[in-house]
Amino acid sequence: MLANTGDVSGGLDYQRQAMKIDEVLAAADPANVDAQLDLAISQSNIAELLSLGGKSSEAEESYGKALAILEILSRTNPSNTEIRFTLADDTIKMGHCLMNSGEIVSAAHHYQKGVAILQGLVTADPSNAEFRSALAASCQNIGEAHLRTASRDRGFRGTQLELWRSARSWYQKSLEVWLTLERQGALSKPQADVPAAVKREIAKCDAALGR
Repeated sequence: MLANTGDVSGGLDYQRQAMKIDEVLAAADPANVDAQLDLAISQSNIAELLSLGGKSSEAEESYGKALAILEILSRTNPSNTEIRFTLADDTIKMGHCLMNSGEIVSAAHHYQKGVAILQGLVTADPSNAEFRSALAASCQNIGEAHLRTASRDRGFRGTQLELWRSARSWYQKSLEVWLTLERQGALSKPQADVPAAVKREIAKCDAALGR
């Protein structure tokens, strides 16, 4: 993708041309699952590029269009793991987009939806390292959302403490999956330092909770 070279504008032009083709194919055969999935992926690719270009509201709109297609496909093809995983992935990416816009509560909501889908995939296929690492990362994202909210919440102390506890709980869930993957030698090279990073976040929560 041209975005990998830093040419976000060129990447957008390319993806929009590709999406025009996907729109024609999807409209010509609405029952074709592959054609609908390709259109959703094109929308997601455009959303990712818009987000990279700092156009958060446009990115959210494109992710919304991708998710609308994927949710229909997921309901009508419940056994299709590719669709369900893509739905989870885009739901989480929407969460990232919202988080970057400061919409932390909405971001956490999308992360939790993504976790629910991924948990179902992991339950059905517990040996799938891709599903498990995505689940671990999503739990970590929810932890971050609660930590950010706790850090900026200067109101009722009880509410703030509950947010710190919730952040710690999600980070702990994430860590348990990461450590299992580490023991099994299933971490990729970029993931090698993630367990230690999650431990540091847990330590922050413990410090805030006075543990």
